[in-house]
Amino acid sequence: MQQNLGYVLGKLEHYERALALLEQLCARLPITQVGAWLNYALALGAHGETRKADEIYERILAIEPNHVSARWNRAHFLLAERDFERGWRDYEWRFLSESLGPPRLIPFAPWRGEPLEGRTLLVSAEQGLGDQIMFASCIPELAARAGRVVLECTTRLEALFRRSFPAVQVIGSRQEQEAPWLREVGEVDFHASAGSLPRYLRNRLEDFPRQAGYLHADPDRVRYWKSRLDALGPGLKVGLSWRGGTNATRRRLRTLRLADLQPLVATPGCRFVNLQYDDCAEELEAFRAQTGVKIAHWPEAIRDYDETAALCSALDLTVSVCTSVIHLNGALGRPVWIMVPSAPEWRYGFRGDGLPWYPSARLFRQADRSRWEPVVDEVAARLRERVHGSVS
Repeated sequence: MQQNLGYVLGKLEHYERALALLEQLCARLPITQVGAWLNYALALGAHGETRKADEIYERILAIEPNHVSARWNRAHFLLAERDFERGWRDYEWRFLSESLGPPRLIPFAPWRGEPLEGRTLLVSAEQGLGDQIMFASCIPELAARAGRVVLECTTRLEALFRRSFPAVQVIGSRQEQEAPWLREVGEVDFHASAGSLPRYLRNRLEDFPRQAGYLHADPDRVRYWKSRLDALGPGLKVGLSWRGGTNATRRRLRTLRLADLQPLVATPGCRFVNLQYDDCAEELEAFRAQTGVKIAHWPEAIRDYDETAALCSALDLTVSVCTSVIHLNGALGRPVWIMVPSAPEWRYGFRGDGLPWYPSARLFRQADRSRWEPVVDEVAARLRERVHGSVS
């Protein structure tokens, strides 16, 4: 009963309560009671007690080296610790985890870092928009090595990826388990899922290139959105997004109310633009009625991801919670400030104010899970400095 309660508290992101309960429970249980100890390690990692969490994962895997959940959970932990070499190895266990569904049927030899000169590499899409954008940072390097690269992506990214990777054959799809487009790609030497690329290209922090952006918006549409932004009047043009994820991807943990951003939106010398991807027209109108501040809202720029890229490229800055728009801005090389929860996903790491994936990103970390106010106040202070020219 205690173990189940601890698991539920962890899933509900009540990490402090889960940690206290599981600590008491595991003090009485042997490590062979793997379920309870795994939940304890998760709670420890979320609470910042990383060394103890790592010790528990090591103990579990010493007795059950093929325990899928232990490997998959530890992958997230190691990657958040920036222990990339060990983390990417464990990340391969995602294909055996139920969390990502059944593996796709792609009948080509797996790429394990072999030379690619004169050969064709097929890179299949996986996971969400943000993941596909992030893992695509490896594509320019592979395109320079291989004879040919075929890159699958969700249809929403197809136009943007085709423009950004002109030497690559880009195929937009719905990520079917049995992909019908495979019949059209011709001879393929190797296949890699997108999330497996960093295992061979990003094992140390030094392996992450200091790139200025590897995605490229349509320059004509960027000019169009610059003119729309200019029409708002003088001032810094700042994009905003305040909700991220779904119920299955920790939405509660990385979501604010628009009203919570009032200290930020009150910054003089700024014009704010909505980048929130879900239906928020009523929320924007209620905010305007309450505060007198109008946030520009162009639904046509949100519906089409290529237009979103052009709008982001025209903005001076984007401020957002952890959601796909931060990946888009980072991949475009645009300045993006990210409000990160106290128990972050592995992509954002446990500490530090930068992201190895995106040199243009800056992180503002929540210290207390129950309070976003200090984060918003810090972002607002830095924004005032930027308006006055002292922050880049």
